[in-house]
Amino acid sequence: NRSPTPNHVALMRTLVCSVLLIMAIFSQNLIRVHIAFIPILVPPLLQVMTYLKLDRRLIAFVLTFGLVTPYMVLPV
Repeated sequence: NRSPTPNHVALMRTLVCSVLLIMAIFSQNLIRVHIAFIPILVPPLLQVMTYLKLDRRLIAFVLTFGLVTPYMVLPV
């Protein structure tokens, strides 16, 4: 029944962004689902993002970076 500390909130923000980045990178190379994971994964996370006060522009940037950059960087 305790409220989370600012350190825990910051850790959860970083974790959500990191997991979305890893999913975006893997969707291009390892899993081969392209961008089909976005409508499945992101809408349930909207409540979590609101609770953590995450900027949705940051999430859009993370997804865009994870989807576009592997094409330029990874020699696959």
